[in-house]
Amino acid sequence: MGIPKLEVKNISRYFSDAFSLCNVSIDLYPGEVHAFMGENGSGKSTVIKIISGVLKQDSGVILIDNSAVNIDSVSSAKRHGIHCVWQDINLYPNLTVAENIYMDHPNTEKSFLARNQYRMFRECNDIFNEFGINIDTRAKAGQLGFAQKQLVEMVKAYVSNAQIVIFDEPSAAFTSNEKDILYRIIRALKVKNTAILYITHLLDEIELIADRFSVIHQGRVIGTQTVSNTSKDEIIRMLAVPAEKNRYPKLNITLGKVIMSVKDLSAADILSSISFELRKSEILGITGLMGSGRSLLAQCLFGITPVKTGTIEINGQKQKFSSPEDAIRNGIALLPEDRASSSIFGCLNLENNVTLSSLKRFEQYKYLHNQIMTDVTDTYIKKLSIRPGNLNDLLENYSGGNQQKAAVARWMMSRSKIYILDEPTRGVDIASKTDIYNCMLDLVSKGASIILISSDIEEILGMCDRVLVLAEGQISGEFRRSEATKEAIMYKATIKGNQ
Repeated sequence: MGIPKLEVKNISRYFSDAFSLCNVSIDLYPGEVHAFMGENGSGKSTVIKIISGVLKQDSGVILIDNSAVNIDSVSSAKRHGIHCVWQDINLYPNLTVAENIYMDHPNTEKSFLARNQYRMFRECNDIFNEFGINIDTRAKAGQLGFAQKQLVEMVKAYVSNAQIVIFDEPSAAFTSNEKDILYRIIRALKVKNTAILYITHLLDEIELIADRFSVIHQGRVIGTQTVSNTSKDEIIRMLAVPAEKNRYPKLNITLGKVIMSVKDLSAADILSSISFELRKSEILGITGLMGSGRSLLAQCLFGITPVKTGTIEINGQKQKFSSPEDAIRNGIALLPEDRASSSIFGCLNLENNVTLSSLKRFEQYKYLHNQIMTDVTDTYIKKLSIRPGNLNDLLENYSGGNQQKAAVARWMMSRSKIYILDEPTRGVDIASKTDIYNCMLDLVSKGASIILISSDIEEILGMCDRVLVLAEGQISGEFRRSEATKEAIMYKATIKGNQ
């Protein structure tokens, strides 16, 4: 295979007695996709932070083209040809899509500040057309949905001319159409002889795009294999994850009365004529392609985005949500799609993050009963397997998957009546997804109702009592659990509602 483009040798980094990286070694070759797998908190994020200059190792060495290099900052990593596409978005919201793509191009002549604007938009449009990306290159990045922003990040990696590209759970919020675009970009990068490190929890992705894979567990790489010589069962055994048949632990619960009724809702010139009902103890799935309006609908139901026309009824009473506070007073909780900007408080510790929405539960004579708060928080930490799980840990030091589980725990602790979960398992490993699913079942068994918004159709099929499909801002299809199939949902997702 020749000389590795990137080689990480015996990297170690101490954090605490509960977790440290220990002698991690991994290599990447030009034109290769090397998948990097492991449960949340296993050390994947720490390794890529060291490679990309966010963290510094305590010991070990990084080599590029067989020469040792000192990567002590993000800028030095870029100078060495390393580009990282993170789970959490790093776009400039007030700049256009094209400006974001060329903003920090390493070649000054290709940066948008030095380019003819017409030429920049034209070239960006050409790239989008090449990969089948339907996004307005002149739109402000802040106006895009999460999956659209992720695609822009992918194109940034493609135009960067980086020799080493790291993808951190890139497809977690994508439908099959967006995944196809991502895979086309990866194949184009391989043609350019780029070395690719691909972080994923999806076994099907490994078989589809990876050449080799490595598994990390509790800070140690436990094995590296060639994909073509390894079966899915062998990969599962290395990961020590549950078998596929246990993945969706759905219960058959008798549904109660209608607790939410949405009639002819329209908003933001995207959503129109949205009508549906949600019953007590029901898990209602909502899915659709990128830009279909899934997350926008969640924001309308939670009072973030104003509703232009239509009504929302809770227990038969019309409600007007002018702010999230109004929605919370009506027993509604929202887990947002974009974890980094809308869901976690990195500067607060784990206990504060989990209890933030439920402080009234622990109020005693105008003070907080700290011991009860600590005991309840510890229960949720164990229930969702949040790791390392120390109450005083700053959440910014946790992996993305464990941050997501902390956000899930916060709203589950709130004892709300209606939970709107927007991509709740994005960036979460297979075993931890099951923990979240079990918590969802615990909620509905106690009389709560859930709106599950997800781009993962298998998750929708496995967990939901009914499924609504959005297409171009309208409901294009509705299925009972017994009727829903992947093919039927994909068909409805590609046509406009009411057709």
